[in-house]
Amino acid sequence: MTNNDTITKEKLQQYKQVLEQETWEEVRIKVDINILDEMDWYLIDGLMDDYLLVTQVKESKSQVGDVEQLLSQCCDNESTLQYFKKIASQLPLSSKK
Repeated sequence: MTNNDTITKEKLQQYKQVLEQETWEEVRIKVDINILDEMDWYLIDGLMDDYLLVTQVKESKSQVGDVEQLLSQCCDNESTLQYFKKIASQLPLSSKK
């Protein structure tokens, strides 16, 4: 995993500002692309969808461990991982695409 594939708190702060946006074209005009680039956004957005699914849909609960392991690998530290989960806890599954 390269540094560009690493989720940082700074990237999550940028992501949080554009939660309602559905496409990169909408996102890129509202964030600092030097912090959150297109690949970062797709990575975080995809993991957020996965995390919401496995934590909120009963039939998917068996996958929680796999998604949390992937998150641990992608986040730069435990504080970032906890911040990711905090953002997710504020989102209902239906708020994502």
